[in-house]
Amino acid sequence: MTNSSAIAARPRHPPAHRVEFALARTLEKTVSTLPEAAADALGRHLGRVIHRIGIRRPLVEENLRNAYPDKDEAWIARTATAAYEHLGREAAAIMRLSKLDPSSVVERTNATGWNDLQEALALG
Repeated sequence: MTNSSAIAARPRHPPAHRVEFALARTLEKTVSTLPEAAADALGRHLGRVIHRIGIRRPLVEENLRNAYPDKDEAWIARTATAAYEHLGREAAAIMRLSKLDPSSVVERTNATGWNDLQEALALG
């Protein structure tokens, strides 16, 4: 395959996908340069924005109603908002982690339950 035919064989992504990719990369670069507290705040804010836009919100709220049938609508709304905020913060954290070297990631990691896992493995 020649170089020109390899280029021609590449799939063309729709313009919307290319824009989404460019926005995601820009967000990743921005978040990775921010201090941790600022990145966390930005992620929380973006989560709130996505919640307000309504991306999958009806499904999230319906799942909460099904999982917690005794909870009222105010609780459902607060919990859905908190879930989106949490998702935004976690996305920002993952973007920041992707820029750290392995030793920095290990240094930031606090494993809990390790002894429980070892005991369970020892029991077979």
